[in-house]
Amino acid sequence: MIFTKKEEENRCIFIISEQLNPRTLKELIEEMHNFLQNDSRDAIIDMSNVEVVDSTILAGFMTLYNNFNNNRRKFRIINANNYVKRVIELASLETFLLEE
Repeated sequence: MIFTKKEEENRCIFIISEQLNPRTLKELIEEMHNFLQNDSRDAIIDMSNVEVVDSTILAGFMTLYNNFNNNRRKFRIINANNYVKRVIELASLETFLLEE
């Protein structure tokens, strides 16, 4: 499994434990889809252990953001390093993805 969960009352934090790539992104998206269907809380992705992201990862995150947003739920990223934050900012996705 590429993540561990930290359960909180109103949200669940998914702590990514390895680098994201197309295979691990697919696993994460499947888990997020199941979470969205079976849980009423918001989802937070902790990126502390992720060093880089690319356009495929960002597209996957935007798909998740849209799925959660359509269900009136929150999907955000926390603890992104400066490189990951910069990539998200260059794609103009910070207002959608980054936790304030």
